[in-house]
Amino acid sequence: MNIERMKILAEHLRELGPDADLGFDMSTFYYSESDNDFRCGTVACIAGHACHLFTGIIPKTNIDEVAAGLLGLTEDESDALFFGYGFAEAFEEGITAKEAANAIDQMIAGEQAWL
Repeated sequence: MNIERMKILAEHLRELGPDADLGFDMSTFYYSESDNDFRCGTVACIAGHACHLFTGIIPKTNIDEVAAGLLGLTEDESDALFFGYGFAEAFEEGITAKEAANAIDQMIAGEQAWL
């Protein structure tokens, strides 16, 4: 786990305001066969924000794998953070950017995200 990048991402998510160029949403994913990269500029999940923050683009495929590589996450860590495996009820109720930042902090501390 790249702790420095995880901390930067958590801080970025905490600072997102209602007027942010790229909003936050863990329940929506945009995909277009004709686009090389996602650039609609509306919302992104944790993985999307990681990609955008560290590369300037959001890939249209394998976004979780790209973000996991950027953050140095194992497959289990990325599954827990990006998909909430084991914590589906939290995802169903909606997750704020601040809650996502807290989940990142929990992972950095060696705890399970979304507790």
